[in-house]
Amino acid sequence: MNTRSIFTVLGYIFIGALATGLGTGFFLYRSNADRAALMESKAQAELQAEQLLTSSQELAEEANQKLEVASDEVAQTRERVQRLEEERDMIKAAIPLTKSSKIQYWKELISLPLGITLRVPNSGDVLQNDESAFVIGSKRTKAPWVNVTPYSQVAEMKLKEQLTDPTDVFFLVSGQLLAGVKGKVVDTNEQGYALRLQSSGTSTLLIWAKESSGFKASDIMDVFSSLTFRT
Repeated sequence: MNTRSIFTVLGYIFIGALATGLGTGFFLYRSNADRAALMESKAQAELQAEQLLTSSQELAEEANQKLEVASDEVAQTRERVQRLEEERDMIKAAIPLTKSSKIQYWKELISLPLGITLRVPNSGDVLQNDESAFVIGSKRTKAPWVNVTPYSQVAEMKLKEQLTDPTDVFFLVSGQLLAGVKGKVVDTNEQGYALRLQSSGTSTLLIWAKESSGFKASDIMDVFSSLTFRT
């Protein structure tokens, strides 16, 4: 074989190797590109799945919150209906109080902060008159006779605890319902009352009254009969 033939053969071998190398490189490039595209597609799919999961969780939480609100509203409505039914029964059992002729000579006292007026014996006077309490008592001894405050269930329970053998009582005064208990004040023989002003299933005022020197049980009922309320 001459020199020219040898170079020709070597040229063919080189060209073949080059073609093989180029082909392998191209396929490696395509393979890497496809792999990168697949990885990106996978990442996007995972991101979309995560976003869908987050959205689903948010929707579920929102639905649960709405369900809780609806459940609370249903419970509140049922409770209010029950209070109204109880109030209706109280009104049926209530004793209407009529004003006696003697109270026209008593002094009339007014609490603008609590929206209430009443009459008391002339020996009584205002001991406190503000948004927290309207207290009437003896001018001489300053002993309280009647105490009117904004309604508080805790305060009502404390007043009831001051009475022994309490009995439920219901009165109608100026078209309003007074509901509560009466009994003997603890460690005394004095009559006491713990009443709440109630309307449309809601209590607004708490009234405490008890016998004292110069203030008899019959006087308490006359004071109750004189009550008027701002509505």
